[in-house]
Amino acid sequence: MKFYTKNAVGMKKNVDTTDFFNRDYEYVELTREEGVALKHQMIETEANAKREISAADRSAKSEISKIMRETEQQLQEMQDELDEANYNAERALRALASMKRFLADRANKDRDIRPRKQRSGYILVATNVRRAKRRHKSDIYYEEIYTVRLQTPFTLDMSISTAKEAVVTDELYHPRTYNFLDIEANGRTGYYEAIFTADVPLEPKPEWIEIKQKSPKVV
Repeated sequence: MKFYTKNAVGMKKNVDTTDFFNRDYEYVELTREEGVALKHQMIETEANAKREISAADRSAKSEISKIMRETEQQLQEMQDELDEANYNAERALRALASMKRFLADRANKDRDIRPRKQRSGYILVATNVRRAKRRHKSDIYYEEIYTVRLQTPFTLDMSISTAKEAVVTDELYHPRTYNFLDIEANGRTGYYEAIFTADVPLEPKPEWIEIKQKSPKVV
């Protein structure tokens, strides 16, 4: 193996033939045996590189497939849980709706409200408007607070949280029209009462006003 450099007058043999990576060399002269050996080495190096790339590619594909399978399994489990939750929620809503229809019918019968099947079972107890004192920084102002109190068809043997949920799902008023909903137990009548509070007028439904004067049966 011989190394050569270029200079101004032509080719010059470099006497140092041990430094293969010397940047001063322009080209190298190989014997036939050295050329064949170098070619074989290049072929082997290329083959090894291809094998390593292929192995890395297979490993990456295997890992990606594993991640995809695990992800699909997790998504399926989440979907199954969601489906079960939706199914249970629908069953609960149907059960609540059925229970509310039964209680409304029973309350209407108990209070002699006719026709029973067409009435919601709510009775207007009272409406009220009061002025509330408010303070903003150093300013004092007053605003009107409106309340509507309704006797619900839900008896006290129901939990107060269930009674409140039942009133909310009846959508007597749109949630954006009132600021607060409270549920109180009336031990005299045996029914819960719903109190809606808002800073805008809440119009009672004609059905509630129509039966306002009918006194509920004491239980």
